[in-house]
Amino acid sequence: MVFNKDVLFLHLGKTGGMSVSQYLCQVLAPPVYSTIPEEVFNTGEYKKRGHEILLPFHRHANLPEASEYLKKRHNLSIDDFKVIIVVIREPVDLQYSYYNHLHKPKVIQRLSKKPANQKLLEAAQSDFNDFVLQGFTHNRGGVGDFFEIDGKIPSNMKIVHFENLAFDIPKIVQAYAIKTIEFPHVNNSKRGAIPELTLEAKKIIKKNFEWVYQHNFYLIDKRVNTNAQKKIFSRWRG
Repeated sequence: MVFNKDVLFLHLGKTGGMSVSQYLCQVLAPPVYSTIPEEVFNTGEYKKRGHEILLPFHRHANLPEASEYLKKRHNLSIDDFKVIIVVIREPVDLQYSYYNHLHKPKVIQRLSKKPANQKLLEAAQSDFNDFVLQGFTHNRGGVGDFFEIDGKIPSNMKIVHFENLAFDIPKIVQAYAIKTIEFPHVNNSKRGAIPELTLEAKKIIKKNFEWVYQHNFYLIDKRVNTNAQKKIFSRWRG
């Protein structure tokens, strides 16, 4: 989660959130606050970006979590922000990115420190289809919790397609930016084509990301929506 007086960004995992966070910390008017896990915060090894002020909290807080935190710690309501930004990604593509992320040595080393992650790491050693069948997702709770609170999408929320990231984020925050920079590309990883999933695995994806499909952000078995195909999708596969 990144925020200043005007903008609140909620980081749904594996949707280019590190790139968005780095961009916002450099272009938004200070102070710009960024939440990181307490164990990372306590090491003091994290390198700050731009005007960033670090706070110990969930990096991937959903909307209800962010709302409660902002109210208790900063006396802020989500209605106080000019805009709330969340990036959404095609579910199969998101899951495959998460699966590949779990193969990175640094990630394995970090997750191995907690016994609770053992089953997740073991699942990642199977093939992608089996990984999906075991139901692991990057986010806590339902995906819809990143976009709704009390059953409603806030009127000040902007939902950005992952495929349009580098175009839409600068456009949305232009009115609140104090400078112009090139949108960064962080955590790019090389990978092959997404393996074909079985019908059962597709049902699991549909169940875990039901909110995304119900609201027609993506179509089942379609990698990119029609509008997004007009953008440079290949750059943001990671």
